[in-house]
Amino acid sequence: MYSVANDVSKQLSIQVEHIEYLLEGEVRYDLSRVKKIDQARWQTVDHYPLNLGNVEKGAWGRFSLASVESIPLERILEFANPNLYHLSIFIERTQGNNKEWALGNHLPYKEREISFRNFAIPLTLYPGEELTIFFRAESNVGLLLPIYVHKEGEFWRLAIQENLAYGFYFGILIMFVMFNISLYLARNYYLFILLAIDLFLFALMYASHSGLNYEYLWPSDPTFNYVASLFLGYMVILTANVFTWHFLQLNFSRKLQNTYYFLNTLVLS
Repeated sequence: MYSVANDVSKQLSIQVEHIEYLLEGEVRYDLSRVKKIDQARWQTVDHYPLNLGNVEKGAWGRFSLASVESIPLERILEFANPNLYHLSIFIERTQGNNKEWALGNHLPYKEREISFRNFAIPLTLYPGEELTIFFRAESNVGLLLPIYVHKEGEFWRLAIQENLAYGFYFGILIMFVMFNISLYLARNYYLFILLAIDLFLFALMYASHSGLNYEYLWPSDPTFNYVASLFLGYMVILTANVFTWHFLQLNFSRKLQNTYYFLNTLVLS
């Protein structure tokens, strides 16, 4: 066993905290090569979740799961980040019968093992069994890896709870968009429509970041999903700057203009 086991019992849900990881070099690694890498190259995670930031290459991780029950346990293993572009999972059992999954946003949404915005796979642990899970992950927007093991009922309860929270959040955003459009139609003042456009694009950008756009709007087009995510991010920045410029009337104050340019330079740097 490579690290302290993450014990799986009758708990509804556990965080997988005992993880080891390594970063790839110039050449992409495969599983057979990773298994031969010296223990000294593996690093332990001292905080949860594993957050590697922006990495140019892929990252490998491994952890152990141990069943402490006398009956088989049916669980769902979840990687709770919808923005992983490539995710490969390898399950190594002591008695053989190893399995692997290829997941990630480079594949159409319908090909996922479990239809959910995060990446999840079914998992069976037999009485007293210890298994090792290897994974390789890549992301274009930072590598954050919260990993959970859920009972199936708890997994879907949390999914429904999250959907309700998203519904409430996006409902408020849509309400503000409609409110500003109404004010624009009533008063014919352009600032209201600028704010409505900015809020609408922000809602789309956040939905893309949360995996909702790929799940509901364009689930069969991975390339468009990636391009749309970048486009929406840039458009939010652009419309926010246009609104700020007109709202503060920066064209009438040289001092405010310089402050505005300085703050934007800080952000971009």
